[in-house]
Amino acid sequence: MTRGVAAAALATMLLGGGVAAAHAAGDEVRSALTCPEPPNVRGIELSATVLGPPPKPEPTSTAAPTPVPSCGPSAPPVSRPSGSTPVGSSGGSGSPSTRGPGSVAPGASVEPVVDLPPGPDEFELGGVLYLGGLSSGYSPSPNPFGGDLQLWFTVRNVSDSAITMRADFWMEGPFGNRIGQVDDVRVVNLKPGERRTISADVPGVGQWTLISAHARLTPPKVVDGTELTPVTRDAFVFAPPWLIGVTAAALLGAAAVRHFLRRAELPIVAGETA
Repeated sequence: MTRGVAAAALATMLLGGGVAAAHAAGDEVRSALTCPEPPNVRGIELSATVLGPPPKPEPTSTAAPTPVPSCGPSAPPVSRPSGSTPVGSSGGSGSPSTRGPGSVAPGASVEPVVDLPPGPDEFELGGVLYLGGLSSGYSPSPNPFGGDLQLWFTVRNVSDSAITMRADFWMEGPFGNRIGQVDDVRVVNLKPGERRTISADVPGVGQWTLISAHARLTPPKVVDGTELTPVTRDAFVFAPPWLIGVTAAALLGAAAVRHFLRRAELPIVAGETA
């Protein structure tokens, strides 16, 4: 009886070995894994080892490696609070970034600098406007009653509001007589911090020689709670009277010719009869 049991066991082992060899020839087993049972399980501790030929080396590829199975329990997934953003991502929530000095956040506007002091030739009007001095230039004309005088000045808005105003230009002769003017030059929507040059060409200089030029700026009555009044800037202009110069040159030339002709007359010799 004992010999029969031994023979049956030997036949079973040989049969199992043949089956394992045939399976290894068809599908090469590339690894051997032994997983022990947890110690808390009651019963007989068993282990199974799969035998086969050594795995063949395979070419290296850039594909992601195949995960190796593990006998232990898998790690639980990490949960994130709703609305959080991982570090390095560009989500719409999370801790705000810190900006250095001088940086401007997206969507913010840079206001113009309006607190500069007035220049050496500027006049301050109620802390709202700065007016520059009146400058001039002269363009003569062949017409003795013509000629243009160019007048201009600068105005700078140092308030917090856009301002619309007007300017008037005129000039007077040496006797206080008005000889030319340009009215209602519009200054539209002068923005805070903006400097603008207002100019005009005033005709009719003529031959007045000494001219007093004037420019008056009329702002709104009230700007940012400050009452304003019109301001006038003045300048003196010398316009060379070309007609007077030409006339004087002609008179001097005539006198010189007359003097030359007198000197050119032959004197009468004494004792000579006519």
